[in-house]
Amino acid sequence: MGKTVQYILLTILLLISLTHAKGVYAETTLQEAQQRINEAKIAIYDAYNICVEAEEAGADVSSLVGKLNNAIDLLTEAKAFLSEGDYTNAKIKATLAKSEANQVKIVAQDLKSQALFRKWLESIIIPIGATLLLVIIAIFMYKGWTWYVKKREAEILKMKIRLPEDKEEETE
Repeated sequence: MGKTVQYILLTILLLISLTHAKGVYAETTLQEAQQRINEAKIAIYDAYNICVEAEEAGADVSSLVGKLNNAIDLLTEAKAFLSEGDYTNAKIKATLAKSEANQVKIVAQDLKSQALFRKWLESIIIPIGATLLLVIIAIFMYKGWTWYVKKREAEILKMKIRLPEDKEEETE
């Protein structure tokens, strides 16, 4: 008897909690939809700004322009649903637009970092490479000159001194 009373009480508590709990699929309100649309706008503006910075850094962002335009189209659809009073679809489209814009931001930031690194690397390698090339040329010139001087000295030391008398003896 005690267990049946417990089950009945648990059932009543469960029914009460279910009737007072907000449903999982609660209808989207106007404020929620507007908030998502504003978040999507901010994400699109941020993505655009990062794309501009990446392009100024020398990155090729042409592939991101289409994705950014897609996010803008989704935002436009979200605004259209909002004006029709379909807040759920407005929220969904705004969330998709925000997600697309965030993906563009991530890729654009990565492209910007790569372009800046490439510029930095080029600004370091060219001067260092030119300096090393000049040093190597100077070393080869010095070594070549010293080799030439030693060779010339060796040739001079091998030469015999001939006096005019030696020439007469040779001719006789």
